[in-house]
Amino acid sequence: MPLQEKHRILITGANSYFGRRLYKEFSDKGHHLVGTFAHNNADNLNLRKLDVTKQEQLFDLITKIKPQIIVHNAANPGFIWNENNPIEAKLLNETAPIMIADIARKFNIKLIFISACLTDNPTDRYAIAKKNAEEYIRRLDGLIYNIIRPNRMIGCSPNTTSPRYFNNILRMLYGKDVFQFDNVASFQPTYIRHPIEVMLMLIDNNMYGNTIYVAVPEQKTEYEIARDILNHFNVKVGTKPVLAGQNSNPTLTGDLRPLNDLGLPEYTYPQILDATIKEIKQT
Repeated sequence: MPLQEKHRILITGANSYFGRRLYKEFSDKGHHLVGTFAHNNADNLNLRKLDVTKQEQLFDLITKIKPQIIVHNAANPGFIWNENNPIEAKLLNETAPIMIADIARKFNIKLIFISACLTDNPTDRYAIAKKNAEEYIRRLDGLIYNIIRPNRMIGCSPNTTSPRYFNNILRMLYGKDVFQFDNVASFQPTYIRHPIEVMLMLIDNNMYGNTIYVAVPEQKTEYEIARDILNHFNVKVGTKPVLAGQNSNPTLTGDLRPLNDLGLPEYTYPQILDATIKEIKQT
């Protein structure tokens, strides 16, 4: 089997919950990485501080390190933050990826944009911003890109302090906190390693021009996932009270066919549950 080419890759948001796992997996494959952070740097990573909403900072860093590929992961998906800070949210989640796309095209750099699930039917500021950025990227003549759409993730990350859903499960497991989980809204969860495997295969095979939803086919609630993980460790889970008028319908199902059409990795819910439990035991 021929050796896979190693690339110079810029990863924005490399200190986030997903970004830390992404950085580790890409580094383990031997790629030459530069990662960025906005506010909190990881002590054991040589990351660059970068405000992705500042065009001059983006231009200076990209022209200095000359990456072959940019993986743009920096974002803030928090619902309350997006609703309370509409100007800053639009800058970070929509304008920043557009600026990065323009620079990538100018210097013939390949772009992998980490978007969000179900941007075809956005209902909040974050999803709308991601949809607008996606549409701009797809329209940009000459840009070599892939768009990756993960859903809410489960799986271990070196960043265990980020206030993400899975980290709350870990805090319950280790007795650091008590949470109640929603048992009304269902969604197709994403195993944290799944989009990374997809990206690595796309890079290795030089496959671009795709928009790929990365999740499992099964619909689950936050409570069901937390229960299925924590029951394995004999930890009991509670459910949040149902609010009046709360919608119990499942979210729209993402189109998983491109995974199969392109020969990319696919997972089922039992598979990602097993993989996650194994990761927890190994930490």
